[in-house]
Amino acid sequence: MKLYRLDTKLSDGTYWVLANDPTDAETKLSTFLYKHDYGFSNDRKVTSIMPIAESVSDEAFITGKKLIL
Repeated sequence: MKLYRLDTKLSDGTYWVLANDPTDAETKLSTFLYKHDYGFSNDRKVTSIMPIAESVSDEAFITGKKLIL
């Protein structure tokens, strides 16, 4: 799992999503926003996705940004 920062055009448009990959993160956020009819549909579109941290799977080789779950 990775932690992603997703931005949209909504007024509070920064979201943090745990997902396996960027596509999964975008799908999770889109599903949530559309289910709750949040904002205007054009503003719900993801404008950027940035990986923030990756969960540690092998403690012997921890590198980069770590996400401890």
